[in-house]
Amino acid sequence: PYTAHVGNLSFDATSADISDLFADCGVTNVRIVEDKLTKAPKGFGYVEFETVDGLKKALDLSGATLQGRAIRTSIAEPRRCPCSGMMICAS
Repeated sequence: PYTAHVGNLSFDATSADISDLFADCGVTNVRIVEDKLTKAPKGFGYVEFETVDGLKKALDLSGATLQGRAIRTSIAEPRRCPCSGMMICAS
């Protein structure tokens, strides 16, 4: 998938707010990261796009303002397997 890390989000930002910001980029999924215990947002999340061109457009929006905060967008690092630390899970 073509995924961007989005940082410096307002704690009030919703998935819909983020989807609206990236509306011209072909968003397929938005995930706001939350604290496991309190469920409070941590101020960052991940946005998946249909195409690499959509991801490129999203990267150009780094510095755009959402709810009074300048967001940061970057290419998301692939998840690592918790059992082996490899990019692809071996188990």
